[in-house]
Amino acid sequence: LDWFFNTGGAVPARIREAAANLREARAARVQAEHDLLLELRQGLTLVDDARERLNIATLTARQAEENLTLVQGRFDVGRASSVELTDAQVGLAVARGDRIRAEYDFHLAFAALRHATGTR
Repeated sequence: LDWFFNTGGAVPARIREAAANLREARAARVQAEHDLLLELRQGLTLVDDARERLNIATLTARQAEENLTLVQGRFDVGRASSVELTDAQVGLAVARGDRIRAEYDFHLAFAALRHATGTR
């Protein structure tokens, strides 16, 4: 008891400091949990969005292929001009490029989600 009073109140101050450190550590843990949940939600949203863009780009590429087939058939019988044929070919090339870009974005979003969850 004599030691407690002769420390000049250092022990109660250290207790208060330890309690404050504990509260700070708990707040940091809660913040880290919130950050992780936010990162996971964002990752899931990115994957969903990228999947939708990939589906749309795939459909667009199929339509461009069908359009080229139709225009090619019309061109072969003299019902379409070379400009129409070139436009259809360019449209298909653009659609395929968009699909590749959408697939890349999907894989990138999925990789970010895997990183957020700690899986490799």
